Amino acid sequence: VTVAILAIVIVILLSFSKFSSDGYNNTLELNMVRLEEYTLQNAFLIKNKMEDAQAYVESAAVALSYTEDILSEESFEMLDRIAENSHFNRMWIVTQDGICRSSLDTVLDISKEEYFKDIHDGNSGISQIISSAYNREDTFLIYSPIIRDGVYIGSLMGAFEVNQISMTIEMPRFNGEGYAHILQDTG
Repeated sequence: VTVAILAIVIVILLSFSKFSSDGYNNTLELNMVRLEEYTLQNAFLIKNKMEDAQAYVESAAVALSYTEDILSEESFEMLDRIAENSHFNRMWIVTQDGICRSSLDTVLDISKEEYFKDIHDGNSGISQIISSAYNREDTFLIYSPIIRDGVYIGSLMGAFEVNQISMTIEMPRFNGEGYAHILQDTG
């Protein structure tokens, strides 16, 4: 009888151990599936946010092309309205020589920056992440040419801080552990 009771206790302990192990593995597998789903959703969300920001800058650049002088008071008033109604922290008008001007009388020379060649060639785009000269925050720039009568006359550029994207992302909590990193599609 003692041996039978001992055998039953061993079988129960082994069953409980297998049940615990299976439960842990199932939870781990479900968490991995959940994490993959969140990653795909957030990648799509970020891509949409960037495409919307790019379209916003492109539309604003077209509006600026109709001003008589892109460096006029009227242009900078328009720049202020654009910044107030967008997610951009700062906005500049970039002249052909690489000088950026904002309505706050901020002047920057970006003529030696890597992304300026793309701007100067009249392309729309998004820069690599840079450290902002304004506040040292990780920032990327979204830019678009200002074209008048088929001629490149300057560009519109908006600063978008990386932390704005992190506020958009909804990361699940996995027992309070884990980190999220935003990577470009090029790695």
